Amino acid sequence: MFGFAVNLGVGTTTPSARLDVQGGGVLVGSPTGGDKGAGTINAEAVYDDNTLLTDYVFDYYFDGQVRPEDLNLHSGFKMMTIDEMEKFVEQNRHLPTITGRDEWESKGGLSLGKLASQLWQTAEINSIYISELNSRIDNLENGVPGDNIQGNANG
Repeated sequence: MFGFAVNLGVGTTTPSARLDVQGGGVLVGSPTGGDKGAGTINAEAVYDDNTLLTDYVFDYYFDGQVRPEDLNLHSGFKMMTIDEMEKFVEQNRHLPTITGRDEWESKGGLSLGKLASQLWQTAEINSIYISELNSRIDNLENGVPGDNIQGNANG
């Protein structure tokens, strides 16, 4: 069994940084809950890739373009329609907004920041799909012909 602790709070009674490795788990800082067991890392916060989460999906959907401050990262963004997404999933066996198994394995996984961004984008797109489907249901229940979905920049 191996264990160590490092306290980097020089000259203070309260540690400013702490790293504990005991029982197979790693604790960074002063997270609540303590050691979670072998193979785990428990930290107060994890920052990766300086990832910025934005609402560019909504900007594109409602305004037809992303904001100027998001152009450098998301100028090529195009949201699939529900039908396009369904065909993509059938052919590729993964969501278009999430890295597929083959790419995941070839790259050796993803950084936490990249994965968080993909999940964020997926959640925003799914909320739009839900809204569109709700509008379609409302139209059917009220006898309104056609889609009549407002705000869709994709046509």
